[in-house]
Amino acid sequence: MIFYLNKGRILEEEIVQAVRGYFAAIDLANDYNGISVNVTNEHPFNTLLGSGDEAAASLFPAVVITTLDESKPPGLANLPETGIEPRAWAWEKADMDALAAAGYEVTPGVVEKLKGHFEGRDRLYGVVFGAVRQDTISIEIWCENIALKNQLYEKLRVFACGMMKHALSGGGKLTVFDGSVRGQRSNTFNYDFGVSLAGAQITFEADYIVEQSIIDTELAGVSGDFLLEVMNHAKTGATKSTVRLGTG
Repeated sequence: MIFYLNKGRILEEEIVQAVRGYFAAIDLANDYNGISVNVTNEHPFNTLLGSGDEAAASLFPAVVITTLDESKPPGLANLPETGIEPRAWAWEKADMDALAAAGYEVTPGVVEKLKGHFEGRDRLYGVVFGAVRQDTISIEIWCENIALKNQLYEKLRVFACGMMKHALSGGGKLTVFDGSVRGQRSNTFNYDFGVSLAGAQITFEADYIVEQSIIDTELAGVSGDFLLEVMNHAKTGATKSTVRLGTG
């Protein structure tokens, strides 16, 4: 039987939580007479377009974090496949309870099914595929007050160049090169929603790794042909008739 264990990453959601924590840590609200900054993945303009009853002023100042683009890092563009070789892996029963904490998207039901396949054996075998990906992240700032917009821009710029990559909740290696941090501090305005808004934007590239592990409960060990065996079994969904046994 084939099980898929996915370890993805939604950086924009992690960054929203990190920015909220950062603003709390620097006591931003008390810096600006109790002002509350709306840090979100959902653009306030979208909210305003969908709700005529929503007062524009209640949504600003806003920091909007979104993903502009997602791709393979340009430095790896000429490498075959993802640049990370598939590797054999063995899981022990104790590993099953740690899958969610390790970042795998797995339900309790799948964990219980996997545990059931340990009866009479110490390990399950499979293959781990990894891929390096790059997100281009956008941080937009919208305020009625230009001075506040500039202050938020500066606080977010130094955070993007500094501690941000270490403050994310998702785990796993993340690389943000400060040379990729670019910004437009001034000369952006919006007058479409009954309030005059000044805007700014910071963008940067973040490199990280996603993984997909395939556990094949039919494997009794790892051999030189394990990758082909797992892939063929995953493709057909049928029980294999033969398995090359490894040492386990």
